[in-house]
Amino acid sequence: MSLLTYPFHVLAAILKFIFQSLRIPIPNLPISLSSLSLSSLITGIQAPTLDPYTEAERWVRSLEEETGATCVSRTTSFASGISSSKEVGGEVGSSSGGVRNRYGAVGGGDGTSRLLPEFWLGSYEEALRACQQQLRIGCVIIVSAEHDDTLPFKRETLTDPALVDLLIKEEFLLWGADVRGREGWSAAQKLGATTYPFIAFVALQPPRGVARSSAPVMTVLSRHQGAASATAAALRDHVSSHLLPRVKPTLQRLRAQKEERELERRLREEQDRRFEESARRDREKAELLRAEEQRRLEKERADITRQLEKEHRESALAEAKATWRRTARPAHISTISKQGNIRVGIRFPDGRRVAGTFGPGDSVLSLYAFVDEQLHPSDSPAPASTDSVDLGHLMTAHGIGPDEWWGFKIFLSYPRKEIAFIPFSSVSEAGVEGSISVELVSAASQEAGEAGDGSDGYETEDE
Repeated sequence: MSLLTYPFHVLAAILKFIFQSLRIPIPNLPISLSSLSLSSLITGIQAPTLDPYTEAERWVRSLEEETGATCVSRTTSFASGISSSKEVGGEVGSSSGGVRNRYGAVGGGDGTSRLLPEFWLGSYEEALRACQQQLRIGCVIIVSAEHDDTLPFKRETLTDPALVDLLIKEEFLLWGADVRGREGWSAAQKLGATTYPFIAFVALQPPRGVARSSAPVMTVLSRHQGAASATAAALRDHVSSHLLPRVKPTLQRLRAQKEERELERRLREEQDRRFEESARRDREKAELLRAEEQRRLEKERADITRQLEKEHRESALAEAKATWRRTARPAHISTISKQGNIRVGIRFPDGRRVAGTFGPGDSVLSLYAFVDEQLHPSDSPAPASTDSVDLGHLMTAHGIGPDEWWGFKIFLSYPRKEIAFIPFSSVSEAGVEGSISVELVSAASQEAGEAGDGSDGYETEDE
């Protein structure tokens, strides 16, 4: 056959090249040249290979077409019918008459509509895994279109209302296929099917000859081959009398164990969630404590820095004052006129009274230097000359005013009036005469005055 078909292969290759060169679509032929072989002539034309889901779906569609019935999942009112039946105190499929009436109502109320049980769409192995995971009894149905008993089996047995109701009520998982398909042929080989229609029930059962505590395995519970053993009455009797009493206790025990494991899993998850929540709160609390400690340390460092800066500033200011008193103050005191006609009595905070004579042209700076000399005497030698501008620059360099530099204020006793520190002003212009008093300016009073507490910031004699 290969020698006879070789010229056709050459011709097909030439035609394919011409069609591709001219960009003409290649027509789909009913028979390919590759099928002209001895094996294809013996086995016939092979159908394209389908995936398990598509193969199972097509089998269910053909089953609906051949029987005129509909799978329960395709009826829009099936779920509501089950709910209404449970609400009146009954169970789904409690009797064959009730099933017929309810299903007839679903179909339109004429009592002639029929239903098929729901089938698993997928491969045979996937159906077995679903039975194992969901702890359900599996019902495997394999038919052959070449058998005469197949069509009556589909129309009478698979659409029997009592059987359908029993399978739905007990939550059987059904899977069906034709032996001509790949999945159907594979399942038939694994189950040892020889006569069709073929029905097998499978479920998890403890292995025989092994301790009861061993893990259950998927077991073939029973096989029904041929039309005689696959009638609806025989299947109902087998399921009710033999299969369910044998299998339900094991499945109930496995479901209880599964629920217990699920409960333990949920408890562990809840414990883990609570542990994580507690750990999260602990972490947040620790982070808050660390942030608080960090803020405290930063505040302490800032306070220490400010204190050091303050001490450094005060030390620099004290050094500047001491230097000015040694070098510049004597020069300002020496400029006071010895023949002045302004006699002044100065009263100090400690009660001392000092008399001084000033000329009209003597500066206020000389008056302040004279008072400072009485409060802070110095034994330094004669200094070099200086002027008030240098003192002003010195105050500016240290960022202070006259109050902080001198540490005192001078007032006329009567009428009480402050003699402001204006270096270039003369004592006559400032109105200096008679009795004057010196009041100290404390550091605390200065800080309170800067804070705006409303006090005048001075210590008076009455205090």
